[in-house]
Amino acid sequence: MENFPNRESKSSPIEVPATLIKLIQEKGLGDAEVLTAINGWTVIQEQVVLSLPRPEPEIRFTMARVELYLAAGDREGALECLEDARCQADQEGCSDLYQKIMDLLDNLERSESHEM
Repeated sequence: MENFPNRESKSSPIEVPATLIKLIQEKGLGDAEVLTAINGWTVIQEQVVLSLPRPEPEIRFTMARVELYLAAGDREGALECLEDARCQADQEGCSDLYQKIMDLLDNLERSESHEM
């Protein structure tokens, strides 16, 4: 199994490793190795996020999870995750993040309409 960023990693808490994305795309979410890798990444990232001043890292972590949903082909899950991030950014007054999330939502919805 691939090694994913750990607590000592210089990786940003909002980055999803390309190797994790590739693993999800190749094996799908039902694979035990994939689930173990996602759970491991999530636990580590949650610990990193909790060690940082809130709320921005929490919102960015939620935004990063969108990549996992998209890698798995779960557009609905990605949209729900972005909606959660949008609500939190709005409630916390993080206008820059709110705008980034709105742009991501627009892009996802545009790409969906082109696929139909």
